[in-house]
Amino acid sequence: MARKFSFYFLFIGICITTVWYVLNTGNKPENKPFSSRADIQTEKTIANVPAATKENNWFINSFHELTKSVRHPLSILILQILVIMVFARIMGLLCLFINQPAVVGEIFAGIILGPSLFGIFFPGLSTFLFPPASLNNLQFLSQLGLLLFMFIIGMELDVKKIKSRASDALIVSHTAIAFSYLLGVLVSLYLYHEFAAGDIPFFSFALFMGIAMSITAFPVLARIIQEKGHSKTPLGVFVLTCAAVDDVTAWCILAVVIAIIKAGTILNSLFTIALVLVYVFFMLRVVHSLLQKIGKVYISKENMNRTVVALVFLILLLSSYTTEVLGIHALFGAFLAGVVMPDDFEFKSIISEKIEDISLVMLLPLFFVFTGLRTQIGLINSPRHLLICLFIIVVAIFGKLGGATLAARFVGQSWKNSVSIGVLMNTRGLMELVVLNIGYDLGVLRPEIFTMMVIMAVVTTVISGPLLGVVNKIFGEDNKSISPLNDGKKILISFGNPKMGSVLLRLANYLTSNHNGISGITALHITPRSEISIQDAQVYEIESFRPIQQAARELGIRIDTLYRPAGKIEKEIALESRKDNYKIILAGSARSVFNNSITGGKIKYILDESVCNVGILVNNNFREVNNLLVILHQKSDLNLVKYVNDFIENSVAKVLIFDPGRLAEESRELINMLQKNQAGTNIINDFLINKVNLAPFDLIIVSIDYWQKASEFGGQILHSNSSVLIIKTVQKKQI
Repeated sequence: MARKFSFYFLFIGICITTVWYVLNTGNKPENKPFSSRADIQTEKTIANVPAATKENNWFINSFHELTKSVRHPLSILILQILVIMVFARIMGLLCLFINQPAVVGEIFAGIILGPSLFGIFFPGLSTFLFPPASLNNLQFLSQLGLLLFMFIIGMELDVKKIKSRASDALIVSHTAIAFSYLLGVLVSLYLYHEFAAGDIPFFSFALFMGIAMSITAFPVLARIIQEKGHSKTPLGVFVLTCAAVDDVTAWCILAVVIAIIKAGTILNSLFTIALVLVYVFFMLRVVHSLLQKIGKVYISKENMNRTVVALVFLILLLSSYTTEVLGIHALFGAFLAGVVMPDDFEFKSIISEKIEDISLVMLLPLFFVFTGLRTQIGLINSPRHLLICLFIIVVAIFGKLGGATLAARFVGQSWKNSVSIGVLMNTRGLMELVVLNIGYDLGVLRPEIFTMMVIMAVVTTVISGPLLGVVNKIFGEDNKSISPLNDGKKILISFGNPKMGSVLLRLANYLTSNHNGISGITALHITPRSEISIQDAQVYEIESFRPIQQAARELGIRIDTLYRPAGKIEKEIALESRKDNYKIILAGSARSVFNNSITGGKIKYILDESVCNVGILVNNNFREVNNLLVILHQKSDLNLVKYVNDFIENSVAKVLIFDPGRLAEESRELINMLQKNQAGTNIINDFLINKVNLAPFDLIIVSIDYWQKASEFGGQILHSNSSVLIIKTVQKKQI
């Protein structure tokens, strides 16, 4: 080893010495190829400068170079992306905390970083971070993020489902669009003279106000439906279909409106519209058929090579370029490119996975901030402007909610479902911002009306969730809360890790009666991301339930499954406990990043807020129960007896009951159980649990109080290699 390092240091030393010699030799004046008299004079002058001055000049020059580097366009752009990403994620998480979609937080992040707030309180920092010269770069990057996003939205549209449910959804969607569009055109009569930009003709302003009033945000609406657990309900499926039809229709109308605005007259736009129709036909018939064949071959990650991915991006960019050249907008081409992707679910999932993270996490927040930089809330500086802004919000809500509600009722939906559909279709979100920015870029909207419309988009998105809750309160919940009694028949399994799901299922199988393969067990999996796409949600659902479904087949039982994305997993589990007559909720133990306690963090919330009994499994390779230990610590622990009885009825397990306080004598249930299985059950009344050898036991059942006391004093059970089921029993709970 010493010989190797000797060679290393010797060789490196020779190289450094040689480089130093060459640099000094080449730096001599006689070796300079084009030394003019001025250069020689400058060198002489520098040579005569005192050493201290040279040092100061070196420091000043270095600082000057550093300042130039900091203000370099690339440095500014990277810093902007860093600030935007961090701020957007923080605001997104805050909105998830208050039960709002993360996209709402990202929109707020853009407004806050813009001149409305950041520019007022920190003008110098705002000018440094977002100098006017850098906004073009930011806009181009944000447009790239929008292209990728619209491509994903196009892929998420299931054209087959739209066709199969097109009749009612078409009526509801188009009625809502028509009514909102009419109101938008009528409102433009009042707004045109004051808020139309430049010499824009009235018909351009009116057509654009109509489409701005009638848009629905399909992505945000889909996420709200997922979070509310309605994805697979008739209401959720119908609303998603309506939103999909709305999306396609609105983008088609927008394309026509843009063509008319750019052409100047409706007659001049007919040629552009005809070319667009030919292009759409070509994409749907020719390109889609070609991609279908490619999708059948490259259907898995193993087969999906970079050539196929490059082809997908090539189609995306060519389609965007074509629609931009035709005179509508590149975003329409990106959306159409997504629609014509292969129908195969796996193919779409792979492509989405490659695009989503970079587009949604880094590039799309740039669009929100760029929109925020254009939004100047300070322009709404008079009571009249405030009233106009409020008027726009009211008209927008009335148009979508009223039109969709009446149409839904007309096609046979209940009043509750009809109003719910109207509320959800009123969600505008990101799609509205896209439309407004197009109007701003085309010169249709002045900054004042642009700001008012952005506020309208935010308000209509924010109120959708709370309004849906109001509807449920007025008409009543679909699932009524139940009395939290301990005589329920069903068991709820809540798992995050799919492997833990199969472990919990084996445990639950001991605690329930299995008649003709019907177990009464419901498996709940909640994805801790509320902003995931529909494609991702479907993939996660399939993958998450695969191990537990396999375990159910091995055990010969049938289980029900529930899946939904949510920002607050623990809250969703507690809410689910109210929706059915559950005997117990079973969950796996998990240690929080900030809390080392198994019964702390999310688990503590579930224990505190659930209205039925809760069992937390500390898993140590649990598979089956041959030897069971039950610890009775205080009188309330006698509630554990019913679970011991379940184990005895569903297995041949040997049971040991540690009962130092002779509590078992007070329980008639336990005496009856002992009579059923006298040979396999023993009771120990010794005061010290440390005298019991825990090694042979497959499972130990304790109460939450005993576990917390053991955690406090470092009991033997904490270091056992046996699996432990910690149970909290609920006696009474006010709902």
